[in-house]
Amino acid sequence: MSKIADIALISTRPEEFNTSLRDRLENSKIEVLSFPLTKINPLDNYALFDLQLENLGSYQHLIFISTNAVHYFVERVKKNKIQLPKKICLSAIGPSTKKRLVDFFNVEVYCPQKKFDSENFTKLAIFDNLEGQNILIVRGVGGREVLKKRLAGKGANIDYAECYLRHYLKPDMNSIQKAIQNKSKIYFLITSYESALSFSNNANTQESDWLSSTYCIVNHERTGQALKHLFRGVSIAPDLDHTTLEKMLLDSDIN
Repeated sequence: MSKIADIALISTRPEEFNTSLRDRLENSKIEVLSFPLTKINPLDNYALFDLQLENLGSYQHLIFISTNAVHYFVERVKKNKIQLPKKICLSAIGPSTKKRLVDFFNVEVYCPQKKFDSENFTKLAIFDNLEGQNILIVRGVGGREVLKKRLAGKGANIDYAECYLRHYLKPDMNSIQKAIQNKSKIYFLITSYESALSFSNNANTQESDWLSSTYCIVNHERTGQALKHLFRGVSIAPDLDHTTLEKMLLDSDIN
């Protein structure tokens, strides 16, 4: 059996998530090391976003891309004292985002059951009849267009409500190596495809042979494919709840 904090989980998610995860795993055999690959910042100007909030009644459906989208949406809703229209549908790409929405609004939120990507998301029954419907996608500035194209292909009118900025950071491999000394097993947690590409590009330019003896946890097959050449093993987590991550690491459920 491993000793207390003998397992290192290098979380590359934003600092807020890492702090919460560290607190929840404080008494476990896992030490959470925070090395974010992204930094989330608010917009400099919310005039357009606030105007979109005032016009929520013109939409039949709200789609939230991430927990960050929920955070900044709720923040602006509270500040502007906006009430959600009663008949508007809420949906989320993944379970963590869904949980945030349920916690904040106490409403039904639609979300895939297993694979959390645009393809499986748009297969939900709620999206079967979209002709002429107006959908607002709440996200950060920029991003992929796959979801918009799929929904537009079903006849929906799509708008973006962009409410935060995402900056990609370079991993400090030397600091990571120092932090994981004397750990029996090393796991990375990388949950963004764009972050995975950035990490891979930067790791290849540094002395990173030691990565081949470590493991990685991702939340989507596509992200795993971008990283599998770097690690000894890559595994897909069904969700990012601390109990799920702890079970995977302690059971060595990485292949």
